[in-house]
Amino acid sequence: MSKRLSYARPPTPAPATQMPSTPGFVGYNPYSHLAYNNYRLGGNPGTNPVNQISLKYGLTCLSPFIVLLWLSALLWICSLVFIFLFINMGVLVFQAIMLIIEMSPWQFFLW
Repeated sequence: MSKRLSYARPPTPAPATQMPSTPGFVGYNPYSHLAYNNYRLGGNPGTNPVNQISLKYGLTCLSPFIVLLWLSALLWICSLVFIFLFINMGVLVFQAIMLIIEMSPWQFFLW
């Protein structure tokens, strides 16, 4: 019985980790100390600000989604206030016109 020949050589083994060629790569997660990872590792969820983005040097700012959410809520509130004032202004203008009509000069001759 003859030995069966393989059709292709086995592939060469890949390196253990794919290291990118970027100069700033250090081989570990430089953001592992932030609160997001703290919560994932079993930390306190109260120190996990989901609505904030942590920047360099410990600065935080609101995420763009939260900013858009607040701006849309503010726009809705301003539009409702404008509609309310516009309707009330129309009522007040109507009442002022009726008052002017009631106090027209020809009524003074009826006294």
